[in-house]
Amino acid sequence: MKSNEQDDFSDEKLTGEDLKKRTAQKEKLRKKNNAGGLIDVSSVNNLSVKDIQELSAGRAITDTIAASVDNFKGEVTYSYWWDNDGGRFNLHTSQYRITKFNGQSGGNKANLNLFLMSGELWGNASPDAMWQDGDWHSYVRGGSVLALPTVYVIAEFIFDKSGNDPSAGDIRVYNK
Repeated sequence: MKSNEQDDFSDEKLTGEDLKKRTAQKEKLRKKNNAGGLIDVSSVNNLSVKDIQELSAGRAITDTIAASVDNFKGEVTYSYWWDNDGGRFNLHTSQYRITKFNGQSGGNKANLNLFLMSGELWGNASPDAMWQDGDWHSYVRGGSVLALPTVYVIAEFIFDKSGNDPSAGDIRVYNK
């Protein structure tokens, strides 16, 4: 797994117009994925690396969501676990990979948007900076939501190429 400068996706490093653009992008994605009007806990229910290590110890199950369109394939690996007798659903990502096939051109400005939906909505939108080189890259993000009997994990990839950027996504459904 590669680790490099591009792996730091902190909004804190953005200023001025870049920060405004990023904030507008996040809001647009949250509205698009929250048609049911769930309480958005994206800004408060984030899990730090320390939280993830402490809370998930021995309980986490690892899974991968993959989505493809045209000559692109995106994958994100994450672990999840239930807390509070099933009352909370926690998730943290560990890595992603985006692969181009058949000589597909394109840069390294793809996006990975991840959402948890159940009794609440949690989302994380990557910056316009995800690598498309076919290698695994570190991507540590974590969040939690109030868990109803069913939790939806949604991953959306927006691939980078000249012209219109194609997108693909998939959903995993977990039941208590």
